[in-house]
Amino acid sequence: MYFGLSGEIDTERLKKLTAKYFNGDQTDLLREMENMLPTQIYQERRKQIEICTDLEQYYEGARVMLELKEEFGLSGDFSDMEKIMASVTFTKCLF
Repeated sequence: MYFGLSGEIDTERLKKLTAKYFNGDQTDLLREMENMLPTQIYQERRKQIEICTDLEQYYEGARVMLELKEEFGLSGDFSDMEKIMASVTFTKCLF
């Protein structure tokens, strides 16, 4: 598996590749990348993968909280969740 030194990969493709070749274990993917890439490029790609994973988790958390707000008629300040939903574009991560 080769990501290339530049380009894009979306989080869904990253998940599929990780599932197909590494039994869903991102640690194994990163270990393989470490063996394939020069150190500096590996460190950049690893950081990008971590950021994409974090962004997806933030997005999903915000989505669930806004669903709960609607379902239970909550009236607190959910503006941060709305900002996350509006601004996080985690479908493409630059590699």
